[in-house]
Amino acid sequence: MTYQTKVYRAHGGAELVITSSGTLTMGGTMTTTGTETNTGTLNISGTGNVASGGTLNVASGGTLAMATGSVVTLPVQTAATSATTITNYGITNVTGTTAGPSFTIAAPAAGVFKFISLTATSSGATHRAILVAPTTTVTFSGIAGDEGNTLTLASSAMHNVAMVGLSATAYRIVGVYTSTNGGLSATS
Repeated sequence: MTYQTKVYRAHGGAELVITSSGTLTMGGTMTTTGTETNTGTLNISGTGNVASGGTLNVASGGTLAMATGSVVTLPVQTAATSATTITNYGITNVTGTTAGPSFTIAAPAAGVFKFISLTATSSGATHRAILVAPTTTVTFSGIAGDEGNTLTLASSAMHNVAMVGLSATAYRIVGVYTSTNGGLSATS
């Protein structure tokens, strides 16, 4: 009678093999510094962390599926002074004033969404905030003939903007909220 375990160390000792019907159960922490490939199912009942600088890749044809009730949280940044550089990801609330402070936004990353919302500290006069690209080669819109290096938010005009990085030098504006249209509209 031959007995083959479902979890074993491969010949040579450089690989731990878990067969299709085997399971690895951990109650502690697993830290990896190389590339991990999972062709089965990875169940995380606790928290899975991707360290700063790390990447979670879903291969072509792969799916990141989320069950009903799941949420994706985005980092939220508050930019109250023009000394704050706006990140190229997540949500940023910028403070507008009648003078219209200028905020530099980081260069885009292809495929990364960015949402910016104007907040005003008081009512009455038009409050503005000016978003400035980090270099003259970075543009907003990405549509030929409709490109610029600055974007102005104003309480009497465009309050919020949704963008996506097309490349390292172009943001595409995919939606805006203004005081006049009362909703989301495409800008192409």
